[in-house]
Amino acid sequence: MLRITSPPSHPLNQALRFLLSRIHTPSEAAHAIVDGPEFSVVDDGQVGKGLTVALSAVQRHAPPAATAALLGETPIQRAEIRQWVSLSSQFAVGSVDLSEAEMLVPGTGFLAGGSEPSAADIFLASAVAPRMPADKAAVSTYPRLVAWFARTKANSALAGLTAFSKEVAASSAAAAHVDPTSAGAPAKGGAAAPPPASDKAAKPSAEEIAARRAEKDKAKAAKEAAAPKSVAVPVAAAAPVGPRGSDLDIRVGVILSVAKHPTADRLFVENIDLGEPSGPRMIVSGLVAYYTAEQLTQQSVFVVCNMKPKALQGVESNGMVLCVSPSVAATTPADGATATSAVSPAAAVKAGLLLLQPSSRCPPGTRVSFGSADGLSPAIPPIPSSAKMAELLAGLRTEASGSATWNGEPLYAAGKPITSSMSNALIK
Repeated sequence: MLRITSPPSHPLNQALRFLLSRIHTPSEAAHAIVDGPEFSVVDDGQVGKGLTVALSAVQRHAPPAATAALLGETPIQRAEIRQWVSLSSQFAVGSVDLSEAEMLVPGTGFLAGGSEPSAADIFLASAVAPRMPADKAAVSTYPRLVAWFARTKANSALAGLTAFSKEVAASSAAAAHVDPTSAGAPAKGGAAAPPPASDKAAKPSAEEIAARRAEKDKAKAAKEAAAPKSVAVPVAAAAPVGPRGSDLDIRVGVILSVAKHPTADRLFVENIDLGEPSGPRMIVSGLVAYYTAEQLTQQSVFVVCNMKPKALQGVESNGMVLCVSPSVAATTPADGATATSAVSPAAAVKAGLLLLQPSSRCPPGTRVSFGSADGLSPAIPPIPSSAKMAELLAGLRTEASGSATWNGEPLYAAGKPITSSMSNALIK
Protein backbone atom coordinates (compact mmCIF):
# COMPACT_ATOMS: atom_id res chain seq x y z
CA MET A 1 0.00 0.00 0.00
CA LEU A 2 1.08 3.58 -0.64
CA ARG A 3 2.64 5.62 2.15
CA ILE A 4 1.89 9.33 1.78
CA THR A 5 3.36 12.19 3.79
CA SER A 6 1.38 15.42 4.19
CA PRO A 7 2.28 18.65 6.05
CA PRO A 8 -0.42 19.27 8.69
CA SER A 9 -0.26 23.06 8.33
CA HIS A 10 -0.72 23.06 4.54
CA PRO A 11 -4.15 24.32 3.38
CA LEU A 12 -4.64 21.17 1.26
CA ASN A 13 -3.72 18.65 3.95
CA GLN A 14 -7.37 18.05 4.90
CA ALA A 15 -8.39 17.79 1.23
CA LEU A 16 -5.90 14.95 0.70
CA ARG A 17 -7.07 13.17 3.83
CA PHE A 18 -10.71 13.56 2.78
CA LEU A 19 -9.94 12.11 -0.66
CA LEU A 20 -8.25 9.05 0.87
CA SER A 21 -11.22 8.56 3.20
CA ARG A 22 -13.48 8.36 0.14
CA ILE A 23 -11.28 5.72 -1.47
CA HIS A 24 -10.27 3.46 1.42
CA THR A 25 -11.75 2.16 4.64
CA PRO A 26 -11.07 4.35 7.70
CA SER A 27 -8.27 2.08 8.91
CA GLU A 28 -6.66 1.91 5.46
CA ALA A 29 -6.89 5.69 5.02
CA ALA A 30 -5.34 6.28 8.45
CA HIS A 31 -2.46 3.94 7.61
CA ALA A 32 -1.91 5.46 4.14
CA ILE A 33 -1.05 8.99 5.29
CA VAL A 34 1.20 10.43 7.99
CA ASP A 35 2.28 13.92 9.00
CA GLY A 36 5.53 15.22 7.53
CA PRO A 37 7.33 18.40 6.42
CA GLU A 38 6.23 18.15 2.76
CA PHE A 39 3.98 16.25 0.37
CA SER A 40 5.65 12.99 -0.70
CA VAL A 41 4.79 9.39 -1.47
CA VAL A 42 6.54 6.03 -1.24
CA ASP A 43 5.34 3.85 -4.12
CA ASP A 44 6.90 0.41 -4.59
CA GLY A 45 10.02 1.57 -2.79
CA GLN A 46 10.37 4.71 -4.91
CA VAL A 47 10.06 8.12 -3.23
CA GLY A 48 8.28 10.91 -5.09
CA LYS A 49 7.88 14.49 -3.91
CA GLY A 50 4.98 16.87 -4.47
CA LEU A 51 1.21 16.79 -4.18
CA THR A 52 0.57 15.99 -7.84
CA VAL A 53 3.08 13.12 -7.72
CA ALA A 54 1.27 11.70 -4.67
CA LEU A 55 -2.09 12.06 -6.43
CA SER A 56 -0.75 10.29 -9.52
CA ALA A 57 0.27 7.35 -7.32
CA VAL A 58 -3.18 7.31 -5.72
CA GLN A 59 -4.78 7.25 -9.18
CA ARG A 60 -2.66 4.25 -10.20
CA HIS A 61 -3.41 2.15 -7.13
CA ALA A 62 -7.02 3.04 -6.29
CA PRO A 63 -9.80 0.54 -7.16
CA PRO A 64 -10.99 1.85 -10.56
CA ALA A 65 -14.68 0.91 -10.32
CA ALA A 66 -15.19 2.61 -6.97
CA THR A 67 -13.21 5.78 -7.69
CA ALA A 68 -13.71 6.57 -11.40
CA ALA A 69 -15.72 9.73 -10.68
CA LEU A 70 -13.23 10.95 -8.07
CA LEU A 71 -9.96 10.24 -9.87
CA GLY A 72 -10.91 10.15 -13.58
CA GLU A 73 -11.93 7.35 -15.93
CA THR A 74 -9.57 8.05 -18.85
CA PRO A 75 -5.89 9.09 -18.98
CA ILE A 76 -6.91 12.56 -20.17
CA GLN A 77 -9.40 12.99 -17.31
CA ARG A 78 -6.81 11.83 -14.77
CA ALA A 79 -4.23 14.25 -16.20
CA GLU A 80 -6.78 17.08 -16.12
CA ILE A 81 -7.55 16.36 -12.46
CA ARG A 82 -3.83 16.48 -11.62
CA GLN A 83 -3.61 19.83 -13.38
CA TRP A 84 -6.47 21.20 -11.31
CA VAL A 85 -4.78 19.94 -8.14
CA SER A 86 -1.50 21.58 -9.18
CA LEU A 87 -3.36 24.84 -9.80
CA SER A 88 -5.16 24.45 -6.46
CA SER A 89 -1.77 24.35 -4.74
CA GLN A 90 -0.95 27.74 -6.24
CA PHE A 91 -4.28 29.17 -5.07
CA ALA A 92 -3.74 27.72 -1.59
CA VAL A 93 -0.45 29.58 -1.08
CA GLY A 94 -1.80 32.79 -2.62
CA SER A 95 0.43 32.84 -5.70
CA VAL A 96 -2.58 32.98 -8.06
CA ASP A 97 -5.44 35.50 -7.81
CA LEU A 98 -9.11 34.51 -7.61
CA SER A 99 -9.69 36.22 -10.97
CA GLU A 100 -7.77 33.33 -12.57
CA ALA A 101 -10.16 30.83 -10.99
CA GLU A 102 -13.10 32.90 -12.21
CA MET A 103 -11.85 32.51 -15.78
CA LEU A 104 -11.14 28.78 -15.48
CA VAL A 105 -14.08 27.25 -13.62
CA PRO A 106 -17.00 25.98 -15.76
CA GLY A 107 -20.32 27.81 -15.85
CA THR A 108 -22.16 24.57 -15.09
CA GLY A 109 -21.24 21.18 -13.67
CA PHE A 110 -17.90 20.33 -12.10
CA LEU A 111 -14.22 20.86 -12.92
CA ALA A 112 -13.42 17.55 -14.61
CA GLY A 113 -16.58 17.65 -16.71
CA GLY A 114 -18.46 14.84 -14.95
CA SER A 115 -21.89 14.86 -13.36
CA GLU A 116 -20.30 14.40 -9.93
CA PRO A 117 -17.45 16.28 -8.23
CA SER A 118 -13.95 14.84 -8.50
CA ALA A 119 -10.69 15.28 -6.63
CA ALA A 120 -10.24 18.48 -8.66
CA ASP A 121 -13.32 20.01 -6.98
CA ILE A 122 -12.22 18.79 -3.54
CA PHE A 123 -8.80 20.43 -3.77
CA LEU A 124 -9.87 23.68 -5.45
CA ALA A 125 -12.73 24.17 -2.96
CA SER A 126 -10.28 23.66 -0.09
CA ALA A 127 -7.80 26.10 -1.67
CA VAL A 128 -10.20 28.97 -2.37
CA ALA A 129 -12.59 28.59 0.62
CA PRO A 130 -10.64 30.94 2.95
CA ARG A 131 -10.50 33.58 0.19
CA MET A 132 -14.07 33.35 -1.06
CA PRO A 133 -15.85 36.75 -0.98
CA ALA A 134 -18.79 36.99 1.42
CA ASP A 135 -20.23 40.43 0.61
CA LYS A 136 -22.56 40.94 -2.34
CA ALA A 137 -20.34 43.51 -4.08
CA ALA A 138 -17.33 41.17 -4.06
CA VAL A 139 -19.44 38.17 -5.02
CA SER A 140 -20.59 39.95 -8.18
CA THR A 141 -16.94 40.09 -9.26
CA TYR A 142 -16.61 36.28 -9.26
CA PRO A 143 -20.07 34.96 -10.27
CA ARG A 144 -18.87 31.74 -11.91
CA LEU A 145 -16.48 30.88 -9.09
CA VAL A 146 -19.05 31.50 -6.36
CA ALA A 147 -21.76 29.57 -8.24
CA TRP A 148 -19.38 26.60 -8.73
CA PHE A 149 -18.43 26.72 -5.04
CA ALA A 150 -22.12 26.63 -4.08
CA ARG A 151 -22.81 23.70 -6.44
CA THR A 152 -19.89 21.80 -4.99
CA LYS A 153 -20.91 22.50 -1.41
CA ALA A 154 -24.51 21.40 -2.11
CA ASN A 155 -23.36 17.99 -3.38
CA SER A 156 -23.93 15.35 -0.69
CA ALA A 157 -20.88 13.36 -1.87
CA LEU A 158 -18.61 16.01 -0.33
CA ALA A 159 -20.38 16.25 3.02
CA GLY A 160 -17.78 16.53 5.75
CA LEU A 161 -15.15 18.35 3.68
CA THR A 162 -13.38 20.85 5.94
CA ALA A 163 -13.65 23.56 3.27
CA PHE A 164 -17.39 23.67 3.91
CA SER A 165 -17.13 24.12 7.67
CA LYS A 166 -18.81 26.93 9.57
CA GLU A 167 -15.78 29.18 9.10
CA VAL A 168 -16.45 29.47 5.36
CA ALA A 169 -20.21 28.90 5.32
CA ALA A 170 -20.87 32.63 4.94
CA SER A 171 -18.97 32.69 1.65
CA SER A 172 -21.01 29.93 0.04
CA ALA A 173 -24.25 31.37 1.44
CA ALA A 174 -23.49 34.59 -0.45
CA ALA A 175 -23.58 32.62 -3.70
CA ALA A 176 -27.38 32.70 -3.49
CA HIS A 177 -27.22 36.37 -4.51
CA VAL A 178 -25.35 35.60 -7.74
CA ASP A 179 -27.42 33.23 -9.83
CA PRO A 180 -29.88 30.91 -8.07
CA THR A 181 -30.39 28.81 -11.19
CA SER A 182 -26.70 28.15 -11.85
CA ALA A 183 -25.92 27.49 -8.20
CA GLY A 184 -27.74 24.17 -8.50
CA ALA A 185 -30.65 22.63 -6.66
CA PRO A 186 -30.30 21.53 -3.02
CA ALA A 187 -29.12 17.98 -2.38
CA LYS A 188 -31.79 15.34 -2.83
CA GLY A 189 -34.00 15.23 0.20
CA GLY A 190 -32.69 18.57 1.48
CA ALA A 191 -35.03 21.12 2.98
CA ALA A 192 -35.67 24.48 1.38
CA ALA A 193 -33.86 27.43 2.91
CA PRO A 194 -35.93 29.33 5.52
CA PRO A 195 -37.27 32.76 4.51
CA PRO A 196 -35.18 35.72 5.64
CA ALA A 197 -36.08 37.34 8.90
CA SER A 198 -38.12 40.53 8.67
CA ASP A 199 -36.48 43.89 9.35
CA LYS A 200 -36.72 45.16 12.90
CA ALA A 201 -37.75 48.63 11.75
CA ALA A 202 -40.37 49.44 9.11
CA LYS A 203 -39.07 50.76 5.80
CA PRO A 204 -39.53 54.52 5.22
CA SER A 205 -42.30 55.62 2.90
CA ALA A 206 -41.66 56.96 -0.60
CA GLU A 207 -42.43 60.51 0.59
CA GLU A 208 -39.88 60.24 3.43
CA ILE A 209 -37.21 58.90 1.06
CA ALA A 210 -37.80 61.78 -1.40
CA ALA A 211 -37.61 64.37 1.42
CA ARG A 212 -34.33 62.94 2.75
CA ARG A 213 -32.80 62.89 -0.74
CA ALA A 214 -33.78 66.52 -1.34
CA GLU A 215 -32.17 67.56 1.98
CA LYS A 216 -28.92 65.74 1.07
CA ASP A 217 -28.80 67.34 -2.39
CA LYS A 218 -29.37 70.80 -0.87
CA ALA A 219 -26.57 70.31 1.69
CA LYS A 220 -24.20 69.02 -1.00
CA ALA A 221 -24.86 72.04 -3.25
CA ALA A 222 -24.22 74.44 -0.37
CA LYS A 223 -20.94 72.73 0.49
CA GLU A 224 -19.72 72.89 -3.11
CA ALA A 225 -20.61 76.60 -3.35
CA ALA A 226 -18.62 77.41 -0.19
CA ALA A 227 -15.53 75.48 -1.23
CA PRO A 228 -12.62 77.52 -2.71
CA LYS A 229 -12.26 77.22 -6.43
CA SER A 230 -9.05 75.57 -7.58
CA VAL A 231 -7.39 76.02 -10.92
CA ALA A 232 -6.58 72.82 -12.71
CA VAL A 233 -2.88 72.58 -13.60
CA PRO A 234 -2.11 70.35 -16.56
CA VAL A 235 0.20 67.49 -15.66
CA ALA A 236 2.39 65.86 -18.25
CA ALA A 237 1.39 62.27 -18.87
CA ALA A 238 3.90 59.70 -17.67
CA ALA A 239 5.84 58.06 -20.41
CA PRO A 240 4.55 54.54 -21.04
CA VAL A 241 6.76 51.80 -19.64
CA GLY A 242 7.67 49.28 -22.30
CA PRO A 243 8.30 45.57 -21.74
CA ARG A 244 11.32 44.66 -19.63
CA GLY A 245 13.22 41.42 -19.36
CA SER A 246 12.38 41.34 -15.65
CA ASP A 247 8.72 40.93 -16.66
CA LEU A 248 9.65 37.31 -17.43
CA ASP A 249 9.73 34.89 -14.51
CA ILE A 250 12.33 32.36 -15.69
CA ARG A 251 13.55 29.76 -13.21
CA VAL A 252 15.76 26.70 -13.11
CA GLY A 253 13.83 23.44 -13.03
CA VAL A 254 14.74 19.76 -12.86
CA ILE A 255 12.74 17.33 -14.96
CA LEU A 256 11.62 14.58 -12.58
CA SER A 257 9.66 12.42 -15.00
CA VAL A 258 8.61 12.38 -18.64
CA ALA A 259 5.62 10.64 -20.27
CA LYS A 260 4.18 10.58 -23.76
CA HIS A 261 1.11 12.74 -24.26
CA PRO A 262 -2.01 10.50 -24.22
CA THR A 263 -3.28 11.75 -27.61
CA ALA A 264 -0.46 13.72 -29.30
CA ASP A 265 2.52 11.74 -30.63
CA ARG A 266 4.82 14.77 -30.84
CA LEU A 267 4.33 15.97 -27.26
CA PHE A 268 5.88 15.01 -23.93
CA VAL A 269 4.23 15.65 -20.55
CA GLU A 270 6.92 16.49 -17.97
CA ASN A 271 6.83 16.84 -14.20
CA ILE A 272 9.34 19.59 -13.36
CA ASP A 273 10.61 20.53 -9.91
CA LEU A 274 10.77 24.34 -9.70
CA GLY A 275 11.38 24.55 -5.97
CA GLU A 276 7.76 25.51 -5.28
CA PRO A 277 5.94 24.53 -2.05
CA SER A 278 3.05 23.28 -4.16
CA GLY A 279 5.28 20.62 -5.73
CA PRO A 280 6.31 19.94 -9.33
CA ARG A 281 4.55 21.55 -12.28
CA MET A 282 3.20 19.63 -15.23
CA ILE A 283 4.43 21.11 -18.52
CA VAL A 284 3.74 19.95 -22.08
CA SER A 285 6.62 20.31 -24.59
CA GLY A 286 7.11 19.40 -28.25
CA LEU A 287 10.42 17.61 -27.73
CA VAL A 288 9.60 14.07 -28.92
CA ALA A 289 11.48 14.50 -32.21
CA TYR A 290 14.65 15.72 -30.47
CA TYR A 291 15.07 13.82 -27.19
CA THR A 292 13.97 10.58 -25.62
CA ALA A 293 12.19 10.53 -22.28
CA GLU A 294 15.30 8.99 -20.71
CA GLN A 295 17.53 11.77 -22.03
CA LEU A 296 15.27 14.46 -20.57
CA THR A 297 14.80 12.91 -17.13
CA GLN A 298 16.88 14.65 -14.41
CA GLN A 299 18.02 17.38 -16.82
CA SER A 300 18.27 20.95 -15.47
CA VAL A 301 16.37 23.35 -17.70
CA PHE A 302 15.04 26.91 -17.76
CA VAL A 303 11.27 27.34 -17.52
CA VAL A 304 9.08 30.40 -18.13
CA CYS A 305 6.84 30.27 -15.05
CA ASN A 306 4.49 33.24 -15.39
CA MET A 307 2.49 32.02 -18.38
CA LYS A 308 -1.24 31.48 -18.28
CA PRO A 309 -2.11 27.77 -17.96
CA LYS A 310 -2.98 26.44 -21.41
CA ALA A 311 -4.48 23.13 -22.52
CA LEU A 312 -2.40 21.43 -25.22
CA GLN A 313 -4.36 18.60 -26.83
CA GLY A 314 -6.41 18.18 -23.68
CA VAL A 315 -3.54 18.34 -21.14
CA GLU A 316 -2.96 21.64 -19.33
CA SER A 317 0.57 23.03 -19.43
CA ASN A 318 1.78 25.37 -16.67
CA GLY A 319 4.84 26.96 -18.23
CA MET A 320 7.31 26.54 -21.08
CA VAL A 321 10.70 24.82 -21.27
CA LEU A 322 13.15 27.11 -23.07
CA CYS A 323 15.13 25.75 -26.01
CA VAL A 324 17.58 27.25 -28.49
CA SER A 325 16.76 27.04 -32.18
CA PRO A 326 18.33 28.64 -35.27
CA SER A 327 14.90 29.35 -36.77
CA VAL A 328 11.23 29.46 -35.90
CA ALA A 329 10.44 26.46 -38.05
CA ALA A 330 13.07 24.33 -36.40
CA THR A 331 11.27 24.36 -33.03
CA THR A 332 8.59 22.08 -34.50
CA PRO A 333 9.31 18.71 -36.13
CA ALA A 334 9.20 18.94 -39.90
CA ASP A 335 6.33 17.33 -41.78
CA GLY A 336 7.03 13.68 -42.25
CA ALA A 337 9.26 13.38 -39.17
CA THR A 338 8.47 10.26 -37.22
CA ALA A 339 7.37 10.38 -33.61
CA THR A 340 10.27 8.11 -32.63
CA SER A 341 13.04 10.05 -34.41
CA ALA A 342 14.62 11.22 -31.14
CA VAL A 343 18.27 12.16 -31.26
CA SER A 344 21.03 12.52 -28.70
CA PRO A 345 21.62 15.95 -27.10
CA ALA A 346 24.81 16.34 -29.11
CA ALA A 347 22.96 15.70 -32.38
CA ALA A 348 20.04 17.93 -31.35
CA VAL A 349 22.02 20.94 -32.56
CA LYS A 350 22.02 19.51 -36.10
CA ALA A 351 18.31 18.75 -35.80
CA GLY A 352 17.64 22.39 -35.01
CA LEU A 353 16.87 22.46 -31.30
CA LEU A 354 18.80 22.30 -28.04
CA LEU A 355 17.74 22.67 -24.43
CA LEU A 356 18.85 25.90 -22.76
CA GLN A 357 20.53 24.76 -19.55
CA PRO A 358 22.45 26.29 -16.62
CA SER A 359 26.22 26.40 -17.05
CA SER A 360 26.65 25.19 -13.46
CA ARG A 361 24.59 23.32 -10.89
CA CYS A 362 21.71 25.49 -9.68
CA PRO A 363 19.01 24.45 -7.21
CA PRO A 364 15.45 24.20 -8.56
CA GLY A 365 13.66 27.53 -8.33
CA THR A 366 16.75 29.68 -9.00
CA ARG A 367 15.47 32.80 -10.80
CA VAL A 368 17.11 34.35 -13.84
CA SER A 369 18.30 37.98 -13.65
CA PHE A 370 18.59 40.34 -16.61
CA GLY A 371 21.40 42.77 -17.37
CA SER A 372 23.64 42.00 -14.39
CA ALA A 373 24.47 39.15 -12.06
CA ASP A 374 22.96 41.01 -9.09
CA GLY A 375 20.05 42.65 -10.93
CA LEU A 376 17.34 40.30 -9.65
CA SER A 377 14.17 42.05 -8.52
CA PRO A 378 12.73 40.67 -5.26
CA ALA A 379 9.19 40.92 -6.66
CA ILE A 380 7.84 37.98 -8.67
CA PRO A 381 6.51 39.34 -11.98
CA PRO A 382 2.77 38.79 -12.57
CA ILE A 383 1.24 36.83 -15.43
CA PRO A 384 1.13 39.21 -18.44
CA SER A 385 -1.38 39.21 -21.27
CA SER A 386 -0.81 36.76 -24.12
CA ALA A 387 0.18 39.62 -26.44
CA LYS A 388 2.73 41.00 -23.98
CA MET A 389 4.14 37.52 -23.31
CA ALA A 390 4.66 37.01 -27.05
CA GLU A 391 6.50 40.34 -27.20
CA LEU A 392 8.67 39.42 -24.22
CA LEU A 393 9.60 36.01 -25.62
CA ALA A 394 10.53 37.56 -28.97
CA GLY A 395 13.45 39.36 -27.30
CA LEU A 396 15.22 36.14 -26.24
CA ARG A 397 18.19 34.94 -28.32
CA THR A 398 21.85 33.94 -28.18
CA GLU A 399 24.63 36.22 -29.39
CA ALA A 400 27.65 35.27 -31.52
CA SER A 401 29.49 34.34 -28.34
CA GLY A 402 26.66 31.97 -27.32
CA SER A 403 25.55 34.23 -24.45
CA ALA A 404 21.83 34.13 -23.79
CA THR A 405 20.30 37.62 -23.90
CA TRP A 406 17.03 39.52 -23.85
CA ASN A 407 17.14 42.47 -26.27
CA GLY A 408 20.89 42.63 -25.74
CA GLU A 409 20.81 42.24 -21.94
CA PRO A 410 22.75 39.16 -20.78
CA LEU A 411 20.95 36.55 -18.68
CA TYR A 412 22.36 35.23 -15.40
CA ALA A 413 21.50 32.33 -13.08
CA ALA A 414 23.02 32.20 -9.59
CA GLY A 415 25.36 35.03 -10.61
CA LYS A 416 26.79 33.22 -13.67
CA PRO A 417 26.11 33.96 -17.36
CA ILE A 418 23.74 31.65 -19.22
CA THR A 419 25.27 30.37 -22.44
CA SER A 420 24.57 27.88 -25.21
CA SER A 421 26.70 26.09 -27.77
CA MET A 422 24.24 27.31 -30.40
CA SER A 423 25.09 30.95 -31.24
CA ASN A 424 23.07 33.58 -33.12
CA ALA A 425 19.91 31.60 -32.43
CA LEU A 426 16.44 32.13 -31.05
CA ILE A 427 15.46 31.10 -27.53
CA LYS A 428 11.87 29.93 -27.28
